[in-house]
Amino acid sequence: MQKILRDKKLETVDDNFDAEELDEEFPTGELETREEDLASRITYAESLSELQIEIKTLQRLTDVAKKLFQSGKDKKWNELSELLFYVETKISDGREQILSKRLHFVELSQTTQKLSTSPAPYLDYRSPNDAEREKIFPSLENIAWLNTSVEERAINFAAENILKPLQSKIAAQKKIFLDKLEREIKTRLGS
Repeated sequence: MQKILRDKKLETVDDNFDAEELDEEFPTGELETREEDLASRITYAESLSELQIEIKTLQRLTDVAKKLFQSGKDKKWNELSELLFYVETKISDGREQILSKRLHFVELSQTTQKLSTSPAPYLDYRSPNDAEREKIFPSLENIAWLNTSVEERAINFAAENILKPLQSKIAAQKKIFLDKLEREIKTRLGS
């Protein structure tokens, strides 16, 4: 937008501007079409003063956004910040025979923890690139909930919501198996 402003200022100041040189580079009408398309996507300003006001407003909003991001107090950032944990559960009998081994994913945010319903939720995540890392990591220290024991929260949530129901399910299956085994043994001993 500043380039448009500079160009508009040049148009008003430079009377030696030769539009015919530009017309020679582009086929008939293509230059106007490109200019109109670009201008319609960039700004709604209809005059130089409106464009200057729009640029100042955008600069102010950009400064406010930067300050908010750097403060770490952005409510949406805190709400949308999530951590993904994978939790491996193993249930074994008394002889160290593994009865069940599963991999689960737990997503934590400031206010919630949930089991991921996706079989591969890590595909929805990506690591930040170097430029993003430089911008994001310093502000993470300002997000209070990330500085608490998030791993402990994930483990406790998994123990309560994954391990207990799974243990109950496997115990019920084993009880059915053991009851059947007991009946078979009694039947054979009784005959």
